[in-house]
Amino acid sequence: MITLLTKKQKTQRKYFAALMSMYWTGWASYFNVINQPSSRRAAKKILKRWDVNDSETMKAVLDMLLRNERVLKDKQRRDYLSTLSEKERNAYKESFSYNNEENYEAGLTNYYFRRLPPSYIAAVDYSQCVFLSKHGQKLGYLTPEEANEYMLKASRNIQKTYSCWEEYVAACAIGIQHLCLHEHEAQIYVRKNKSMIIKMVASKHSPFRKVSFDAEI
Repeated sequence: MITLLTKKQKTQRKYFAALMSMYWTGWASYFNVINQPSSRRAAKKILKRWDVNDSETMKAVLDMLLRNERVLKDKQRRDYLSTLSEKERNAYKESFSYNNEENYEAGLTNYYFRRLPPSYIAAVDYSQCVFLSKHGQKLGYLTPEEANEYMLKASRNIQKTYSCWEEYVAACAIGIQHLCLHEHEAQIYVRKNKSMIIKMVASKHSPFRKVSFDAEI
């Protein structure tokens, strides 16, 4: 039986596809962005990285992403930095090695302290929430209704936080740095995906060109 989608449902699917596109990385990333491949085997492999193996663990991960715990930690570090003078912040920055995961994240907070608000980290969590919800549905960890609800929550949070697709893409690129364990890993990500990120903004085939950022979803 063929189910006809309403205009709003079609818009939602395009919106979800745009958000998921920022999660594809590597040499075939742009191909994956355009074609959005998804098999049960791939879904299982992706969710295994998050220790997801049933409905309970699936929802726990998605709830964590929607809570933006990474943003909260960044705000705590910013609160500490705000108590320091410029000289003290420089001394703080020089006191750790970027090869240590905790120090690396603290270094990112220090770098963006006067440049961007902590909300810029949230974009990648919302993108992951949509991406993982789709795979959770494929494996039966979420009902279609549950997956759609999670994806809508993430999408609407994005609309509240950012003003356009360009800002969202930039926020994702910055947020992904916080997913890397070391500075070297972040540099590798940038080298591998710079071309893809540019195409995401400029190409007429980009999922971001198929739906308005402030579309009613």
